[in-house]
Amino acid sequence: MKQLTIPERPGKDAFRFWQEGGGYDRNLTTSKAAYSVIDYLHLNPVRRGLVEHPRQWKWSSFRYYESDGMHVEPDTPRIDPLPQ
Repeated sequence: MKQLTIPERPGKDAFRFWQEGGGYDRNLTTSKAAYSVIDYLHLNPVRRGLVEHPRQWKWSSFRYYESDGMHVEPDTPRIDPLPQ
């Protein structure tokens, strides 16, 4: 909690779970919706021109999902599958 509290103005701290600024958030209530967002996120490095295919982005979970959980990067955070 302390790491998520930032100074808003002198003498006033604010709790920020999300970054300030624009964006779009919503609740994902189905596995289909969650996988749709995951697919969208996997394409972000491609859209930015950082790689040609999502599997090339080291920090992507694309390879994990592409391999049905068989491919795990040893030096990245662990991924737990979504409930079915």
